[in-house]
Amino acid sequence: MASNGKRGQVPEKRRQPWRKTSGAQYQPLPRGDYVRLLELKSGDDEAQIEGRLFVAAISSTGPTDESLCYEAVSYVWGAETPTHEILINGWPVMVRENLWQFLKHTRCSDESAVYWVDALCINQKDTNERNNQVQFMGTIYRAATRVLVWLGRAFQDSDLVMDFIRTGSSSESPDYELKVVRKAVQYWANRDYWFRTWIIQEFLLAKDIRLLCGEEIVDWSHIERFCRTADDENIRSCWSGCEKSRPFSLFRQRIRGLHGDTSLTQLLINNQTSHCMDPRDKVYSMINLASDCTPDHSLKVNYFNDSRALFCEVMSFCRNPPQEVFRFGEILRRLLHIEQNSVQESNTVTALQTGTLSRRFTGSVHVEQQELPVVGYETGRVISCDILAHLEAVQHDMTKPRPVAELYAVGTLPMPSRGVASLGTAEIQQMLSQLESLDIRRLQASIDVLKDINQRTGHRADTYSQQRRLSSNNLALLVVYFVGHRTKEFMIGLSLGNVRKGDTVLQYLGHDSALTLSSPAIPSKDSSIITGRVLCASRGRVSPSADLDASLPFSRADSETQFIDGLHTRNFSITGRELLLLLR
Repeated sequence: MASNGKRGQVPEKRRQPWRKTSGAQYQPLPRGDYVRLLELKSGDDEAQIEGRLFVAAISSTGPTDESLCYEAVSYVWGAETPTHEILINGWPVMVRENLWQFLKHTRCSDESAVYWVDALCINQKDTNERNNQVQFMGTIYRAATRVLVWLGRAFQDSDLVMDFIRTGSSSESPDYELKVVRKAVQYWANRDYWFRTWIIQEFLLAKDIRLLCGEEIVDWSHIERFCRTADDENIRSCWSGCEKSRPFSLFRQRIRGLHGDTSLTQLLINNQTSHCMDPRDKVYSMINLASDCTPDHSLKVNYFNDSRALFCEVMSFCRNPPQEVFRFGEILRRLLHIEQNSVQESNTVTALQTGTLSRRFTGSVHVEQQELPVVGYETGRVISCDILAHLEAVQHDMTKPRPVAELYAVGTLPMPSRGVASLGTAEIQQMLSQLESLDIRRLQASIDVLKDINQRTGHRADTYSQQRRLSSNNLALLVVYFVGHRTKEFMIGLSLGNVRKGDTVLQYLGHDSALTLSSPAIPSKDSSIITGRVLCASRGRVSPSADLDASLPFSRADSETQFIDGLHTRNFSITGRELLLLLR
């Protein structure tokens, strides 16, 4: 290879002793640590791209055949429709544009190369094989001689950026116009590749890395030198505004080696904004990086299960602190793209409640239920409760949004009967407007879920609580008085269940809905029962669930610690399925 980094051929390659593969495109892999590798055959620019798949055994240190070496490819799949035909084992195979560009750019005219490319080396139509190979992917990238990072074709002055990273710390660095380089860096740092979920694993587990962008090449030694001299005025001025960009952060993380002491929970939180076509991959791509995923105890890759079943498995595996269960559950729900009302489909609701998930939704008959301990905080009290409707008498299509206002012929909610004297008319109307636009399905988590929680908790309910059995399905307009640290205010909300004046509001960190508890004649932690679910309007917010931090007014405390200080807590146990239903 030329010292200027231009891509001429794949270096350090030797012809390999191929194992003959059957004429069919894919034969089942042998049991054990086996993968398929791709021999990209040599050819000139005009020849059709041709390759050959063969089977090899590998371990974390490399292929068991010491004469065999391969490079793993890290790239973006891109548009879903394949547009180019290549030949694999003599069979025509359609591939997507970005992979075709990689194969075209890296093919040599005089010698073959050996790659591991997920789109070709895994039979994507065989779900069992996908499960096994994705679980094994950490070993695949560790064993590779090098990981080739394909950023795509050159455009928007990407050549300037690649050359800048390669030579920017050198005294012989070209005197580029500053504005041109800055703009090129911004485009380069925002390429789709850098936001892909899978690259985190591929980058951090690799023995060595080489960046390819068009005809330009940057080796890992260049990147290390670039990062060590990042405070150099020449580099800092050109990279200004991109210090916290995805590529720069990934470079730093690889240099520090921070990939062996982070839990799955923290990895999911840290990388929740990354992109992938299948939301489940946001979890599966982190397994080989998580410190709490070991060969003897790990979350299993299973593409037969849908996102809702995976949610339950992750919640059981991660075992978060009780006060963080709802917060992490909400993050995980969003990460897996589980819409708040998607579990309202009738068959799914029944399956989630009973624990028998049909193949239509998860591909498995049963997913083990584990109880999760949770802690709630008593943040307020119901001072007014006006019954609006009994929802069992309200018929509507549960697969479509239904604003609360549509339940009433007048189209607007009535004013609360009492408890709002301290609120201005404009503020009351703002809150009622928010509640009118609320999708009623958000409140319709099954009453049976709350009953199950009551029964499982085993409270020693007094006579009053026994009379308050959660058997009603009333929609009610509430006024709630909240008392938090430095916070005392009245709010208007909607509840579903058998809520009454004097009930206590029980809130969970990180989620905007709450439960209500009965207030018995003789207060005791063991005598209250859950009476319903409540969601309050928020001052200054368009929607009660506008963002992850949207919550009831206690969040106005200066800090979470201040909010928690002095508030009574209640302990419950809940399954992942019940949590998902309550997170709607």
